Amino acid sequence: LKLELFKKLLIDPVSSVSQIEKQEDNTTLAITALNSLLIAIGVAIALDNFQVAPALLVCGIIFSLFAAFLLDLILKILGGKEKYWDVLKALSFPYFSVALSTIIVSLFFKWNVYAAIVVGAILFSIYVAAAISSTYRILKDTSKLEIVTIWIAYSICLLYTSPSPRDR
Repeated sequence: LKLELFKKLLIDPVSSVSQIEKQEDNTTLAITALNSLLIAIGVAIALDNFQVAPALLVCGIIFSLFAAFLLDLILKILGGKEKYWDVLKALSFPYFSVALSTIIVSLFFKWNVYAAIVVGAILFSIYVAAAISSTYRILKDTSKLEIVTIWIAYSICLLYTSPSPRDR
């Protein structure tokens, strides 16, 4: 992993899409694990409980791999031509900035809750919007499907991987 790629993912996530599509499979696995690690650390900081970090790390990696599998399956059923690794790239690289924001917001949370809310709203609004649009673009380029079809597949995947109030 090169520092240049991380810098580009944070500063200009939209133009980094072309670089993402060229990344190797092992780099994709590394960024998937790194995202899970960043989120696990951020949540552990917010909770003041670092004992949950290993479980969150493992769950994050498993969830990412499963979500990519599910989205790949849905896209193939809808006629997509992508490979599993393309889907995992689309779900990993664009979300690096979101994962890093988790740590930043958690640190602000320790200092001032109101500052954390403001910083979190700004960072997550920008980076989640950029991540979702980059995900759609990568999937569109790799699957050769229309954006509406990808949106439907992505929505189905979110529907089946999101917790329901009935799950409690």
